[in-house]
Amino acid sequence: MLLIVDGYRLTLAAEVLMDSLKNNDLYQKVVPGFKTAPFEESPAVTQGFLLGLIARGRGSSDSKALKITVDILNGGTALTGSGIALFTTMMIELERELKNNKLRLFVPSKKEESQKRRITCLTEIAYGFNLGMCCENQPTVGSIVEADYVENNGILKEDLEMVAMVGELDPESDYDEDDFDVVFDKFIETIVEIYTLFHRHEKA
Repeated sequence: MLLIVDGYRLTLAAEVLMDSLKNNDLYQKVVPGFKTAPFEESPAVTQGFLLGLIARGRGSSDSKALKITVDILNGGTALTGSGIALFTTMMIELERELKNNKLRLFVPSKKEESQKRRITCLTEIAYGFNLGMCCENQPTVGSIVEADYVENNGILKEDLEMVAMVGELDPESDYDEDDFDVVFDKFIETIVEIYTLFHRHEKA
């Protein structure tokens, strides 16, 4: 299946599998306590931000990840004890999902919400991911190895352009549902690929 969005060619071989938020264990586990944590951004933006941090090497055991999240995503507002517990849970589970190539985004299914709402959630995740990726000058892990430097940076550049493109989708536009599914699935593949590029040494 081939889709062209804003000149960007998206090729997808696998069929889209979009779980409902009702069946997303991580979403159901963390969202009820989100506002009292207190997280100042939406669950989608927060998930995207943490995915960006993890992709760059700030894993669940990295104490700096919490400080970065509080300073940048939360505007300096400290998390409560329960909020830190939710943050830790999200970091552990999202890291596990990335390692297993089974990422489940905080995006509702079409049976749960309108397309407008689903696109909004996806763009929020893309925004958060870009923010998490760009909040530090250097990647935490030097996994884009010298021998593959040019090749892998070319892939990385294309992947980041894909994420930026998703972040610019217009929720007010009426997209074909099949096209949206393609973009959704390709977005997940791209996030996993970015993570893999930055963690090549760990997988070697």
